[in-house]
Order: sequence, then structure tokens, then C-alpha cells
Amino acid sequence: MENIDSLLKNFYFIVPANQRGYSWSYKEANSLYNDLNLIGDKSHYLGSITVSESESSVRCGYNTNHIYGYILEDGQQRVTTIMLMLKALKDKADDLGISHDNGIYQEITKCLFYYDNESDYPSSGKLKLQNKNPELQTYLKYLFLNIGYEPSSM
Repeated sequence: MENIDSLLKNFYFIVPANQRGYSWSYKEANSLYNDLNLIGDKSHYLGSITVSESESSVRCGYNTNHIYGYILEDGQQRVTTIMLMLKALKDKADDLGISHDNGIYQEITKCLFYYDNESDYPSSGKLKLQNKNPELQTYLKYLFLNIGYEPSSM
């Protein structure tokens, strides 16, 4: 069993195209947030996250090891919500002018992105949550990387 910090830093996740999109409402996200607030420094079981191995791996500039891609079979809503919370913390740190050299800032960033070269940090990271549905992947890039988003007309 791994903790969420270890999972997010050492792996990236691929959501298969057949998975539904992100569907948690404020109620579910707030419940997870409240659970995380209550635990503090203690351990807490967040539920199972089921993955299957992917053939993908990438070498990170900040890590001499490869990080491996795993197909996220179950737990997509929790993983996505935690990543959205971390992104909100990163954005708040940016708004407050916190240095990118700050240790906590770097830890949050390593959970969200990987970098081909250490010199790419923090400007050109690649998202650790990928979706095989092109429309959803475009939206994730918009949310996490601030890349423009034009919804298709379905």
C-alpha cells in the first residue's frame, strides 16, 4: 500500500477513453477535503485506487529514475480531486509570490507535473494526469497548464 504523496510523485496516471469524465460535485469534493483536514499528520485510508500497468515510462529531470504510467481503472475522481486541490494550492502560492525554490512549492509541483529536464522547472511541466479522451485531455491541459480551451460543439 502506498501513500498518495508517493503515488503522485513517482507515477503518472492515464485515464482510459472509456472512463466517464470527472463528475464529482462540490459535496463529494468537500467531503474529501474535510477528511484530509481532519487527519493532519496522521495516516488515513482514502479508498482503493486500482491501476494496471502501462507500457509508458518517462525519465524526469529532477529524478534519475523513470516515472511510470499507470492506467487508472478506479479512483479517478479521488485522484483528480486531490490534484485539483494541489493545483489550487500552487496557484495560491504563485499569487502570494512564494518562491519556486520553496520546498513545499516544489513538492506540490512534483505531484502535478514531470519535467524532461531539470532546467524546464517550473515553466514547462507535463501533466501527471492524462486522459485518452481527447476532449477531456484538452480540458485538463486548460485547468492545469493554462492552455486555451475551446469546447467542441457536440
